[in-house]
Amino acid sequence: MSKYSDTVVVICSRIQSSRIKQKPFLKIAGVPAIEHILRRLGTSYPIILAVPPGESQAYTEKIKSKTNLSFFEGFPDSPLHRMKAALKENAPYAKYVVRITHDDIFIDKKSMDDLIHECHDKKAGYGVSDGIFEGAGTEVISVQNLNYAADSTKENVEHISYFVRGKNMPDPVLLKVPTRMEIRRKYRMTLDYQNDYIVIQTVLRSLGPDASNDLICDFLDKHRWISNINKTPILTIYTCVYNTEKYIVESLSLPVFQSDDTERIVLDDGSTDCTLFRILQNNQFKHRKSPSLFISDENKGLASSCNRVLEEAKGKYIMRIDADDVLCGTGEQKIRKMIEIAESDLSAVVYPNHHVTDEKLKIIHENVSGCQSHHVGGALMNRSIINELKFTEGLRHWDSIDLYKRIKNRFPISYFTEPLFFYRKHAKNISRDTPERAEAFATIKSIYGNSDTTTSVIPYR
Repeated sequence: MSKYSDTVVVICSRIQSSRIKQKPFLKIAGVPAIEHILRRLGTSYPIILAVPPGESQAYTEKIKSKTNLSFFEGFPDSPLHRMKAALKENAPYAKYVVRITHDDIFIDKKSMDDLIHECHDKKAGYGVSDGIFEGAGTEVISVQNLNYAADSTKENVEHISYFVRGKNMPDPVLLKVPTRMEIRRKYRMTLDYQNDYIVIQTVLRSLGPDASNDLICDFLDKHRWISNINKTPILTIYTCVYNTEKYIVESLSLPVFQSDDTERIVLDDGSTDCTLFRILQNNQFKHRKSPSLFISDENKGLASSCNRVLEEAKGKYIMRIDADDVLCGTGEQKIRKMIEIAESDLSAVVYPNHHVTDEKLKIIHENVSGCQSHHVGGALMNRSIINELKFTEGLRHWDSIDLYKRIKNRFPISYFTEPLFFYRKHAKNISRDTPERAEAFATIKSIYGNSDTTTSVIPYR
């Protein structure tokens, strides 16, 4: 057993997975995925397998490695609250918890031990292995932070990492502990999409189910083409369109959308004009690297359309470029700078500046500050965080201020002080003054109060 008797491992798992059926029991090189995790963890720490109600019996029948394993059932839709309850019931003595999901079957025990040691030594509230390939890392969280996060929200939370760290936490110290060079790679070996399963099966059938992570990295170094099979984009740029036939061609023609690291999604929200024809007429749809196109049979509004995109997007970050807006000439370079800021600051969102123009792109207001406007359009957002918060379903106005208010007191926000895009004002803007928009604004004020909800702060959306 480890010398850290106050540390417990919690594996959050569930049988029903949205993308891969029966994921924890999926056999990889003859061994169920959940068994891969347990074999790599060994017996150094107590392990709690936290699952939804009624599922522990199925795991018991499949798992062989049960020496230091206990079960907890509860909170089917919120792993955050499930972890808190599991620790309270099974390990009330714990001060640190190692969080593992059933997606990551290549847990590197040495890196985990190093991380646990550093978190204890530095009295950190949150620690993660830096540079390790995706699928081999773990997170170490102080139980104080975990409990604080769970007590602070009644919402279901799946991506726990973003809720248990930050300056407002009881233990605010955050650590990134470098892992050893032999496994410092950018390979994707997590089990989330079907192509991940293909890659992982290929590697472990070639090397054997118990291949070390050093051996896996060496194998992928020699056969780098394998990692292209399940490569995911860094960024998803998306546009939700409704009756914008006049502008959509220009929006789709920007070179930033051709990058191999960028996924492009277009959602037509029930247009009644020729918008859909103009989309398909674009050259990108005639080539292999075409955008993904989704069509709604009725107009559901911008917020609901954004939620639909969140279900489909694969990028670590997402950015909405509205159909009537245009990126500045060096937009691609600026977006890369924004990604660097997000990575450095662990930001939930990076808001850029922008120019406001007339319909012909003549500048009316130059370099409007992102810290005043907080537009969703043009903002670089961490997809996992936004996927937890979601846009307010059915909201047709003020989606920017609504989302900003829900982010600002919980997650880090950064700003990029250069103008990223031209915001085009024209007769059909949804942000033009209408009774419906005024009514929506009154509703927003009734929820959030007057702070940050004046038209001088949010002047155009």
